[in-house]
Amino acid sequence: MPDNPQIFLKLGGSLITDKNQAETVRKDVIQNCLAQVKRWLNENPSSRLVLGHGSGSFGHYAAKTFHTREGVRNQQDWMDYASVWQSARKLNNFFINACVTLGIPVVDFPISAVAITNNRVVETWNLESLVETFNHHVVPVVHGDVCIDRSLGGTILSTEEIFRHLANQLKPNRILLAGAEGGVYADFPVNQRLIPHLSASAVLSGFLQGSKASDVTGGMAAKVALSQEIVQANPGLEINIFSGFETDAIYKALTGEASGTLIF
Repeated sequence: MPDNPQIFLKLGGSLITDKNQAETVRKDVIQNCLAQVKRWLNENPSSRLVLGHGSGSFGHYAAKTFHTREGVRNQQDWMDYASVWQSARKLNNFFINACVTLGIPVVDFPISAVAITNNRVVETWNLESLVETFNHHVVPVVHGDVCIDRSLGGTILSTEEIFRHLANQLKPNRILLAGAEGGVYADFPVNQRLIPHLSASAVLSGFLQGSKASDVTGGMAAKVALSQEIVQANPGLEINIFSGFETDAIYKALTGEASGTLIF
């Protein structure tokens, strides 16, 4: 672990919400995870962190109902787009307030207000203010959100897709993806054969699937594919997929103790 680590951490929607029940936040889990983040920040004041979170049973439920990720074409679609934003924002507001309560110095950067994509790839996003925030050890917060898309009208971008764009600019040492699953399994959903190490070029077709609950951005299969893409574009970067439910898992991951699956 470098002396001045630069890390992206996502607290996944499957971790911080109950994805089987619409708009159900796991308050105790969020507070516990963020307390571990605060502990690590106190011990590593020269570190730089981008903190992300999923939308879980908030944005994903609404998005699945309205098919917003597939595109926004007419006036009703735009009304639905606003509804998805409102749902995702409810969770984000709770998340930000929990950070503030614990004394984590955060600034929110919702992509719905700052980014334009083209086929879900960021095309326009002035990162100057986010980079300045990051460089002064204040924690930028990003999350899965709606955004304007030149090809689709509007769409939804996952936190991993946001991390893909930010990684090219901020060059983190590690990306940590904390969710409900213990990592990537070769026998999902039995989950007895964990894959501890996974190269960026490994071919995993045939057993990886999407999420069992509402997840419009593809679940584990999309997470692994995108993680491999990010690692390939950023040599030396490692991405760790692990369970945030394990005792002190967030803190341990931040300190460099890998668990779950490491993509390199």
